[in-house]
Amino acid sequence: MRLATFFLLAMSVLLSACQTTDAKNCSPASKDDAALFVYRAVSMEDATKRFGIEPTFEFGHAKGSVSSETGRTYNKWGQAVNSLTGSSTGISLDVRDRLRKHIRFKKGVLHICK
Repeated sequence: MRLATFFLLAMSVLLSACQTTDAKNCSPASKDDAALFVYRAVSMEDATKRFGIEPTFEFGHAKGSVSSETGRTYNKWGQAVNSLTGSSTGISLDVRDRLRKHIRFKKGVLHICK
């Protein structure tokens, strides 16, 4: 029981540390804006071409999501690839950090926080 309590406490501290951006500075954004901000892509269409699937801008292990450990995005084959090079080697911590600090979903609407 103590281990479970410690784990929950540690997770809440980590989550609060990742959400340092003030919610007051968030504004609704289009997927094109998010693709430009997160992936430095010209548009959502450009980002979709890179991965073969539309990015979700969320952490996870499903196609289109981003690995919270490496920052790589899972492509249409389920392989985590670098967002800039398309290579399955290397890490994209800049993508991970931009997602953590600046992308929020509020009631299902994508927001970019400055």
